[in-house]
Amino acid sequence: MFGLKRVQIARHERGLLFHERSFAAVLEPGVRWFFDPLSRTEIEVRDLTVPEFEHPQMDFLLAAGGAEHFQVVELEDREVGLVYKNGKIAGVLAPGRRQLYWRGPVDVHVARYDISKDFEIPSGIAKVLARAKPPLAAQVAEAVTAVEVPDTAIGLLMVDGELMKVLGPGLHAFWKFQRAVRIELVDRRVQAMEVAGQELLTRDWVNLRIGLVALWQAVDVVRARGALTNFVDFAYKELQFALREAVGNRTLDEVLADRGILDRELGAAAHAKVAEHGLAIHSVGVKDVTLLHTAPLMDESPTLLRMKQLTAPN
Repeated sequence: MFGLKRVQIARHERGLLFHERSFAAVLEPGVRWFFDPLSRTEIEVRDLTVPEFEHPQMDFLLAAGGAEHFQVVELEDREVGLVYKNGKIAGVLAPGRRQLYWRGPVDVHVARYDISKDFEIPSGIAKVLARAKPPLAAQVAEAVTAVEVPDTAIGLLMVDGELMKVLGPGLHAFWKFQRAVRIELVDRRVQAMEVAGQELLTRDWVNLRIGLVALWQAVDVVRARGALTNFVDFAYKELQFALREAVGNRTLDEVLADRGILDRELGAAAHAKVAEHGLAIHSVGVKDVTLLHTAPLMDESPTLLRMKQLTAPN
């Protein structure tokens, strides 16, 4: 019949009835007939297995009697919502968000978290979020900063540029809404550092090129982080300075005579400089000693002549 329309709504669906473009009612499952010769009636069919509801006339729909069909979640400006569907984490709602969910086959629960002071995520939830798969993973990436701190390191939690907390080994996660969150990992192990050969002048005006190998460690990370821009660069430069001073106070023969004494002096001098900033130099070894323009020095340096004889082929 002209103007007669038939609409079937399944049990997992609901219909939104609009008359002359204004919301009129939510239609329950079943078959509906409408006489609409002028095409003034429109029905939108929605699938309840997708519980999130969005619509341009959402506010009017709630005010006009549709509220009983929805769960309305309104978050405060300092609240984050964690969405559970049928008992499993399925989404994240940003602060200040308003979201409607159909009341239907999917059980939706939203847990609220006040992030005004405590923005660290409980460990059990953090493990789920950090290992989330699509589509949840995309929401987590926008909402959460997470890091796994190995047992050989510590983490420094930086919030809006300020050091807030030292993190021990394990998984840590934080809501990053309304703040800049960054986590720096610092290795606590003893590490080797090679100081490239540099040209130096002994007390008796002999040009040498000497390199070093040192073992160093960050022992007080908070103090070091507060005082230094770069741990490695600082330790490297102090080793260079110590080597330059030690060689400059010695003659060539003294430099070559007892490497052990030079190593210990370098280590003590460098350690004294870095220790006040939370670092430690555990040992230093001189290596790759190269004499520049040595030919004129052979007759003047018995030690140098002896070294040449020992290294010469038979």
